[in-house]
Order: sequence, then structure tokens, then C-alpha cells
Amino acid sequence: MRYVNKIYLSVIIFLLMVLPISAQTEPPNPDSLSCYSAVLIEPESGEILYEKNGDKKIYPASTTKVVTALLALKNLDLDKSITVPQDFPYVDGSSMYLLPGETFTVREYLEALLVHSANDAAYLLGLEMSGGDINKYIDMMNETVAKLGCTNTHFVNPHGL
Repeated sequence: MRYVNKIYLSVIIFLLMVLPISAQTEPPNPDSLSCYSAVLIEPESGEILYEKNGDKKIYPASTTKVVTALLALKNLDLDKSITVPQDFPYVDGSSMYLLPGETFTVREYLEALLVHSANDAAYLLGLEMSGGDINKYIDMMNETVAKLGCTNTHFVNPHGL
């Protein structure tokens, strides 16, 4: 085992010696960002230092799951068990592949939601928080972000797909 470790260390040292290392001499041009939109905010003052398409409406994608997680942490006991209902719909995208009758804790659904981006976990948590009415849950999401000052935000599902 020591022999293998020495080989790994030797390879790493060799690569560090022969690979070119470059230092960037000037900051990158923000206008060259390949993303559709971006914002850079100074955290102390809240001043916007840079924005690209800052007011354009875009799909929030999986960042929607952050709101679902926030509401689940606020409204549900992490150790509560939730069983997948028999009429649970198929949810597109990344998934836990939940089957009717399976039972997991809120903590496990949140882990799947935040680590594996499981859309079906987001949907099930939304159902649980709304008494089975997903539209009522979506209203809850929109009311929550409005109270937080997100005036140009509107959700249509609990996962963002």
C-alpha cells in the first residue's frame, strides 16, 4: 500500500512540475459571461454591483426547491413519516422514483430534494403541507416569497421543472 501511495504522490508532483500554470493579470470582463442572466450584490449594503438581464423573467428551475425546503422545514416535523398515496402522479425530471405505499421521513424527502433534486419529493412535500391540494401549496409558495420581498417571482409547481 505504501508503494502505491508513493507512486500517486510521484505522479502528482511530476504533473505539478510539467503542467503550465498561468496567472490571470486582469479581472474577467463580466459582459463575456456565457449565462443568460446574472447579478452580483454587495452583501453589506445590498448594492447591485453588476447585473446582466436582471429584470428578465426566466424559469427558476431547481432553485424553486429551496422554497419547498424552506416551507417544509417551517411546517413539518423532520421525523414525520409520509406514505406515498395510491393516486400519486408521475412527476417528470430527476426523481426518487416514488411508488405508492412507500414511506419515508420528511428528513429523507428533504435530502432527496436538496441533494438529488428529486422533483417527486418536492411534489409530495407540497401535497403534505397543503392537505393534498397542490394548487393550495403553490399559493402558499407565492405568498411566502412575496412576504420575503420577491415581487417578481411566481411559482407554478413545487419543483421548478
